Amino acid sequence: MPAETTGTAGTLPPDLVPSGKPERKIRANSFITFSQLENLVAPSDTGHLFFDARMQGGSAVDSLLVLAKFVFQNRGSYCKREEETPEWNLDDVFSGYIPTGQSASKLLGILYKSRPDFRAPKEGPTYAHLKNKLLGLWPQVAKLHKLDTLSVQSIMAIQGSFFVPSDQTAIAEPLGQIAARVVTERFDDLVAHSDYTHLARPDFGILYRHNGQTTLIQVQLDYYSRLKEEQQTTAQKHLLVKRRLGDYKDSEKKDLGDLNTAQGRRFLVYNWLASESLVRFRHIITWLQFPNGQKRPVFLIDPKSPPLHRKQDCEVAIEFIKEEGPKILTPMPKLSPEATEYAKDLISQAIAESKRNKLA
Repeated sequence: MPAETTGTAGTLPPDLVPSGKPERKIRANSFITFSQLENLVAPSDTGHLFFDARMQGGSAVDSLLVLAKFVFQNRGSYCKREEETPEWNLDDVFSGYIPTGQSASKLLGILYKSRPDFRAPKEGPTYAHLKNKLLGLWPQVAKLHKLDTLSVQSIMAIQGSFFVPSDQTAIAEPLGQIAARVVTERFDDLVAHSDYTHLARPDFGILYRHNGQTTLIQVQLDYYSRLKEEQQTTAQKHLLVKRRLGDYKDSEKKDLGDLNTAQGRRFLVYNWLASESLVRFRHIITWLQFPNGQKRPVFLIDPKSPPLHRKQDCEVAIEFIKEEGPKILTPMPKLSPEATEYAKDLISQAIAESKRNKLA
């Protein structure tokens, strides 16, 4: 099996290591999340259902992949007894792996509870051992996201002016089948990316300027991957990108380029925001301070600042989990100047509408 990445600061690539500089702070007086933004850019076309559980199911799959990639990336230490790895601290390593910390504590609790089950034989953890034990995490993840309840709960549909029971359950696919599809059938494509080091659920705060005003857009991606140093010299030979920002979609492959559809416009905005974040990514946490006193850690991105990484070394991607093999990872289209301007126009219009709604 490929060598592991321990997750300690001394073994991570430079742009995955915290800078050591004091954490910065910025006031977030004008703020919008990507979910709010995309709903304004292109409203969902699934409004006929009172409750649509696809997002809940997708979130559970995302959580399972966060845990699976962490265990795989740190398998040489995680799969041993604590006394065998005194220099390896699960809290510290996991906090570095999911650096902005959204939902980290509950997932960390699952890792602590499950670690004894992952103990491997002396020869080390095999792929078969890891797959079997990762399947054992799924019931805890499903319960965390309440999928055990949704799998037997009916969806309410709108009929005229009334809500009535539909003939659909909130989660149509059997829960065990979801885990098997993600961990067993897609293990090599989704989990075992041995050429890359991963960060999970990075949150970005993007400073968007329009008409003399600045709005901070908060975007959470599912992962950031960075090609390991030993692979850098062979990157061109193997056509490996050095840096990737990606998102998981628990669906079949979609057309990412049709801007005549609501979905295409949402993907376009996502693509521009992620692309701007990726070429300027540095591992420096900034704390957003909100008027109500709450704080949130992000990687601050200023599209007006010079890029830190070459565009040809970077890739924004969507991983369609219900596909197989090479069809899973789908790079987003490279943005033309016209597409860039259209994305910015959509964002500007959505922010203006958001502000009008707040004043109404």
